[in-house]
Amino acid sequence: MDTFTVLAQPQRRLILDVLIDGERPVGELVEELGLSQPVVSKQLRILREADMVAVRIDAQRRLYRINPKPLAEIDAWLDRGAAEGNCDSGLGRRGGGLAHDGFVFDGGQTAEADLAASAVVGAFDPGDDRDP
Repeated sequence: MDTFTVLAQPQRRLILDVLIDGERPVGELVEELGLSQPVVSKQLRILREADMVAVRIDAQRRLYRINPKPLAEIDAWLDRGAAEGNCDSGLGRRGGGLAHDGFVFDGGQTAEADLAASAVVGAFDPGDDRDP
């Protein structure tokens, strides 16, 4: 499944929004999002298969965190459109990166990049419940 298809599902975007703040076990995601455990697990599996989240096993818990690389690929795609004069996205782009709250997402694996990735995730309509 490509990155855009993965991000088109609102529950997956919600999960990514929570993971922007740091890694979480499934139980915390269930509680914070108000979704059932099977729904969260299914969406995490899809995000993991798309390499958008990574999992770390800590004793009996699986801790999930964002992998910013696929979001960097979206940023690179937007840069290509801007360079060709085909893109005036209004997403707060500056200096070759995607800006959010004063940070620029440049594909690095920093906290600033994670925060900026939320601008990409939040740019999609969360009201659509269909699973593409």
